[in-house]
Amino acid sequence: MIIAAGSLLRLETCRIFVRFDAVNCGLTGEIPSEIGKLKNLDTLFLQDNGISGEITPELGELQSLKSLDLSNNALASEIPVGFSKLKNLTMLNLLRNKLTEVIPEFIGDLPELEVLQLWENNFTGSIPKNLGRIII
Repeated sequence: MIIAAGSLLRLETCRIFVRFDAVNCGLTGEIPSEIGKLKNLDTLFLQDNGISGEITPELGELQSLKSLDLSNNALASEIPVGFSKLKNLTMLNLLRNKLTEVIPEFIGDLPELEVLQLWENNFTGSIPKNLGRIII
């Protein structure tokens, strides 16, 4: 769960959110799986916090999502395969985390993705060739 200023953020009561912007708000802990219930969310900005753990696969349920910024946190996992369902995503910023494994090929198959920022992580392997059309 994300802790904001000592109190638990209850996402289950926030289903009508379209934009969630919590930049540099002192959030810590993991991204809760309940975030996948915010079906109308098109913008999620959680950069510059102390969010740690894995990127919750439930983010892949946010099929209205256009902009996702989780940069400058302490996320340590691979990019969830559920992100392959984010067909409306235009911007994905995951820079300055501790992400591992390879950069998945499905990222290059996201039809609307224009901006991708992944540097300063711990990825291995080569960059998928299908990323050539995206601004990196």
